Amino acid sequence: MAMQNLRRTIAKEVEYEGIGLHTGTLTKVKLIPVFEVDESYPSGIVFLCDGVAIPAHLTFVKSSQRCVVLSNGDVSVSTVEHLLAALYSFGISDVHILVRGQEIPIGNGDATHWVKLLMEAGTKELGQERKVITVREPIEVRDERSGAYARVVGDKKLSVHYTFEHERPFIGVQSFFCDDLKAHFINDIAPARTFGFIEEVEELLERGLGKGGSLENCLIVFSDGYSAPLRFEDELVRHKVLDLIGDLALLGADLNARVEVYKGGHELHLQLAHLIWERLMSGEGEIQS
Repeated sequence: MAMQNLRRTIAKEVEYEGIGLHTGTLTKVKLIPVFEVDESYPSGIVFLCDGVAIPAHLTFVKSSQRCVVLSNGDVSVSTVEHLLAALYSFGISDVHILVRGQEIPIGNGDATHWVKLLMEAGTKELGQERKVITVREPIEVRDERSGAYARVVGDKKLSVHYTFEHERPFIGVQSFFCDDLKAHFINDIAPARTFGFIEEVEELLERGLGKGGSLENCLIVFSDGYSAPLRFEDELVRHKVLDLIGDLALLGADLNARVEVYKGGHELHLQLAHLIWERLMSGEGEIQS
């Protein structure tokens, strides 16, 4: 999936219909090509919900608990991370996403349905150069209580070293290293499924969330094993990487950096992304185009 650094849209309209993981409602998503770049938006990827435009950018993040929710005023759209990860990995910088509902469909809990849809849509180059974020100095966020951390250092492309750790002995420590996330996305990252620990699933249901969850779209972790055979021995950490890509896509530009994460999640990922953005706005990094 080697690509020049040009802005891209999809070549034709495509749509997907499915259940939202948390709302349990049927949602239809239509991806619409954008052939003229609108610089008034901080991101060239824009969700269109109830007639309201919600750019896929950090400044529109409303919540990052369990999933990423974007909002503009009173209108919001949730669980955007898997779709954004796929768009980022296909090099698509500009697209309108018409959403009939409040949540992006979960599919099979991974990103393979988005991969198939984007392959069907194809891509088309736009004339402008894609924006690229260059990190001049290492940036780190850390949670002293849990020991979790996320950091970035400058690199020539987006690479990752992610470590996930859990007390369940059959999980232990899972580490995933990839020196080029775009090149390895389709085969090594997109198939990794959403997972949840049984005690967390019960909590979500009590809170009125997870209504669309099932054994078909979520890997459940019990006290003694998994609800289904793993696709990878380290599938849990690979799904964390999938989420990470979607979260970093909210920077609205390519990120040339090596990202190192230990015991991360959406909140930590987005804390790092916000700090990167703050450094850029203060002149301690640069966005090139």
